[in-house]
Amino acid sequence: MKTIHRYALELTDARQTKELPYGAEVLSAAIKPNESAISVWVLFEPYLGEPVNRTFRIISTGHTITDDLEGFKFIDTVIHQIGGSTLCWHVFVK
Repeated sequence: MKTIHRYALELTDARQTKELPYGAEVLSAAIKPNESAISVWVLFEPYLGEPVNRTFRIISTGHTITDDLEGFKFIDTVIHQIGGSTLCWHVFVK
């Protein structure tokens, strides 16, 4: 029986690795109200195998992409209001 869990990511332009359940599918990304970290929601069947490391990349709108995104899949665009500013980040996973 499948389940969905949330995993928090650091808000950074650097690549970051998260250990996810084997066969996990990353469904979406967002910032929950009153939080400042981006979270991803993951669908998986528990206990299918050993966890695997997945690499995430968060890119801010307008920032130069300095590394290769080959093999990465676009997950979602996250929009966050901070004071009078609107910030947009684009989340990719490999």
